[in-house]
Amino acid sequence: MEKGTDKRSAGYNFGDTWCSGGFTLGEISNICEIILSNYDVPAWPELLCFGENETLDGFWTQLYTQWLNPEGPRVQLDEAVAKRPGIKLFHSRFSGSPLNLIKGQMIGPATLKWCLQKNKISMGSNDHLVNFVVEAAIAQIQILSKIAWNVVLCFDEPSASFVPEVESLWRDVIVSLDKYRPYGIALHSCGEFKAQWLEWPWQVVHFDVNECVNFSAKHPKDWRESFEKYFNRGSWLVSGVLSSSALAIEAFDPLLLNDFFDTVKGISNNQIMFSSTCGIDCKSETALVQRLGEFGKISELSKKINVKQLL
Repeated sequence: MEKGTDKRSAGYNFGDTWCSGGFTLGEISNICEIILSNYDVPAWPELLCFGENETLDGFWTQLYTQWLNPEGPRVQLDEAVAKRPGIKLFHSRFSGSPLNLIKGQMIGPATLKWCLQKNKISMGSNDHLVNFVVEAAIAQIQILSKIAWNVVLCFDEPSASFVPEVESLWRDVIVSLDKYRPYGIALHSCGEFKAQWLEWPWQVVHFDVNECVNFSAKHPKDWRESFEKYFNRGSWLVSGVLSSSALAIEAFDPLLLNDFFDTVKGISNNQIMFSSTCGIDCKSETALVQRLGEFGKISELSKKINVKQLL
């Protein structure tokens, strides 16, 4: 990849592996090197060892509440985002020697709304939610652009299916962000996933393959058409097949991987990356490195799978 290559250009090759973002690792001194060694698309790490304030729910709902409060001090989103431990760590490591590409991540508008409702926190209007997400996204893009030539920002939406107006929220966010080129936007959902979500202009979509296979088996024609359109515009899929838990008996399920490729490999033009289903729960560096080493086995197995033609 050429330095500074625009991710939106046709034929951009992301590689084979995509960083999920969240880690429970306690000793973080080598986390930058571990990420760079194991992921073609690195991401600054959400370091959950720093407590509840670093979780998806904990950080963003608290920040949104402060931002929404008209009586409190003005919240500088760029300062708040820049103080996250993982971003500070990556800034320290790569300042002066920028990466070619980095993935950023933040809560999506639908999951933010769901978290606020679930915790019975004052939400404001949908416009407030959209404006907050857009401002926070711009802040993160600007921060990460100081340490990488290209930024792909991923919206984490595990609760998207619980929010009826999810697609209208996405539309408003995407329209507002579209002027901030060059960069890409991505979607991660480890919960229920709907075929029509592939119609939105995501450059990358990351989902739990187990969930996807279950849904596509019920409506194979709809899913095939959605996948074909998605791949034809040059977008990429991230298949979450690596178990997030170090306690899992198997790091990944070969039969599940086979079922997934029966659905998409023949129409994908190799626009597929691998990742874990969600963040990786490994407390020790040894366990994390061992878990990530499974990517090599997954890649080799995927090359051997014979693709069936779907009806």
